[in-house]
Amino acid sequence: MPNSTDRCLKMLAEAMEEEEKSLALYESAAAVCSLELGKEMFRILLGQEKDHVKRLRSVYDSLQRGEAWADLWKPQKTENGDLQEFLQNQITLLGHKIRHHSGDLQTLEIGVTMEQESIDFYDERLQKATDPLEQQFLTSMITEERSHFVVLQDLKLFLTDPESWFIEKEHHAMDGA
Repeated sequence: MPNSTDRCLKMLAEAMEEEEKSLALYESAAAVCSLELGKEMFRILLGQEKDHVKRLRSVYDSLQRGEAWADLWKPQKTENGDLQEFLQNQITLLGHKIRHHSGDLQTLEIGVTMEQESIDFYDERLQKATDPLEQQFLTSMITEERSHFVVLQDLKLFLTDPESWFIEKEHHAMDGA
């Protein structure tokens, strides 16, 4: 199926370009963010995006050699663990001591937008995917990008409305409700 392989190679090349944009954003964000928690989160996201590029490259190279889809794309256990858990633990620990600048919110918003674009990109490709491993790959990438989106949204919510974040994430019951 050369046509299918060509389509996959094109998709993977486009995906690598998009992931490279994410790398540039998170590298810059980690350097300029005034919030230490934000810096650490952007460094973790940077590491995860580097892993995406590495996995995309390995599948691209494999397909280019004429090999069938393989499970090279499957995520490996990372040293960073669950980013959502990391964020929640840090916010719970630091709470209202966290201070930020308006530029941090702008950077978070750019990250949120970029992650949504990645989700949309992979979702559009999933609709055209024919190989079961390709479909699993795209579903996995959507899940990973969605987790990035959610954690960026969560930090943004905390920075703009900490009380709402605590109510939502800590699941406190509201008296009289």
